[in-house]
Amino acid sequence: MGLALTAALLLALGFSGYRFFSRRSHQSRWRRLPGGSPESAMPVSSFDELDSELIRRRCHCGGRYDRHGEGPVGAEGRVLRSVAVECRRCEERTRVYFDLTVVYH
Repeated sequence: MGLALTAALLLALGFSGYRFFSRRSHQSRWRRLPGGSPESAMPVSSFDELDSELIRRRCHCGGRYDRHGEGPVGAEGRVLRSVAVECRRCEERTRVYFDLTVVYH
């Protein structure tokens, strides 16, 4: 009985570790994508372009995103907007950054 519990505990710990490092890997890849960070903010020339990019973008699990708010981001010489999104399938939350400098000038 003790051996079965030990095996189950090790299996649960292994799975938890896998999920933790997998999530960190996905987050790292996300930040390198265009719009994944303020430094790599995706330039758009209209708000329609911003909306269509959010509709087109998919989570690493393949799910679509729902918008959960947006707001300005402070940046020198650029007008940035951050959009909070959540995956419909895996419920992972992240932000997408857009450069709206062309829209406002």
